[in-house]
Amino acid sequence: SRVGGIPEIIENGYTAILVEPRDVGGFADALAFCILGREKSSQMGRALQKRVVTDFNIAQMVEKTIALYR
Repeated sequence: SRVGGIPEIIENGYTAILVEPRDVGGFADALAFCILGREKSSQMGRALQKRVVTDFNIAQMVEKTIALYR
C-alpha cells in the first residue's frame, strides 16, 4: 500500500500496483489484476527487480549515506 517509503521504490503501474491504505476494494482489484494478468504482473516484477538492483543496491545506499553525512 502507499505508505512510508514504499512509493519511493514503486512506480505505480510499472513496477507494481500501489493501493491506498485501508482500500480493501483497491487491494482486491490489484490482486485480481495480478492473478488474471500474469504476463503483465511478471513484467512488473522484472522491472521492480531491475530498479532495486540498480537504485537500491548496497553501493548506492552507502554512497547516499556518506553524501548525507557530508
